[in-house]
Amino acid sequence: MNHTDFIIQGGNLMENLTGVLGLAGGLLLNLSSLPQIAKIWKTESAGDLSIATYAMALAGMSLVTAYGFVLGDWVITTINLSGLFSLTLAICAILRARLLAGAPKQGGNNEYKFQRD
Repeated sequence: MNHTDFIIQGGNLMENLTGVLGLAGGLLLNLSSLPQIAKIWKTESAGDLSIATYAMALAGMSLVTAYGFVLGDWVITTINLSGLFSLTLAICAILRARLLAGAPKQGGNNEYKFQRD
């Protein structure tokens, strides 16, 4: 029986607090990227951000989400689902900014110059 079973079944107070702390901290951590995503969306600028980094994080978080699901640990699963949501939004915002920006900068260094016509 894992720590989340105690929360669902009404276990002791310390076990409940542990699950709530883990869930609250994980959700806050994963949703902390929302202000950056909003800024990317608003400014249409994401030249210094790496899609590869976000894609690797998305792949890793997908595996950890599956791990939590297989264990039946709703805290791990919920935390990582929120992270998948944030990472997916970030990738969409970066791709949107790059599509709106048009062509890459001279030099081919994968940085993009964002100008709106």
